[in-house]
Amino acid sequence: MLTHHPFHKRKQGRRVLCFHDIQDQALFEERIVWLKKHFRFSTLETLLATNSESSLALTFDDAYESWINNVLPVLEKHEIPATFFINSGLIGLSGSAQERFYLEKCKRSPEGVNALSEAGFQKIARHPLFEIGGHTKDHFLFSNKTNPQTIREQILDDKKILETKSGKKLKYFAYPFGQLIHAPKKVQAVVESAGYEYAFTIVPGFIQEINKPYLLPRDSLELFQSKKVWKYWLEGAYDQLVYQKNKWYHFFKIQYR
Repeated sequence: MLTHHPFHKRKQGRRVLCFHDIQDQALFEERIVWLKKHFRFSTLETLLATNSESSLALTFDDAYESWINNVLPVLEKHEIPATFFINSGLIGLSGSAQERFYLEKCKRSPEGVNALSEAGFQKIARHPLFEIGGHTKDHFLFSNKTNPQTIREQILDDKKILETKSGKKLKYFAYPFGQLIHAPKKVQAVVESAGYEYAFTIVPGFIQEINKPYLLPRDSLELFQSKKVWKYWLEGAYDQLVYQKNKWYHFFKIQYR
């Protein structure tokens, strides 16, 4: 039972939430309203700069047209900021090219999913509530064996494309797949040299002063999970278990979770 979780200690603090495709607008808004009752939403910049309790920052990964249809209306209505970590190579794709990208690069079913359009990207980029972050050009699965040139191309080219499209400088990066094994030191070094100020995993945890700026934690949540799971997750009930799991991934060099 969750109430008897051996690692569960009720805590409050700063956390960053990660979402992907959002198909159910009504359920998404229900969860946003629920979160507003217990937490204060802020931008990544504010959350990282201040040591406030019970604060959240919202982020979204990859590039989905559902953001435009289901996410933006809810965030605009409730005046909630968010950062969108976008794969520049996915913007505007359709048909078989889009299907291959989601299947081969994102490792997910392409059924019922549409890539973010150029117009959708511009809507996010120009909106005062929202910010764009880097996520590699092709949702690349990094490892210690990745060729240095490939690392540079995936990170630097992606940043250049997104900055050119948006007309804004990018400060934040998120590692595709987001486990520790996908963010080795040589990849972190390129992220830093590209001019990013912070980079995020999807290893859950509170934002703390001891965090390394290029290995920051995030909570990857799904709408199908219950509010009870979300509650315990955001209180830190699963942090230690998931961290230990990632250490084993790193030790055994497992490439994908």
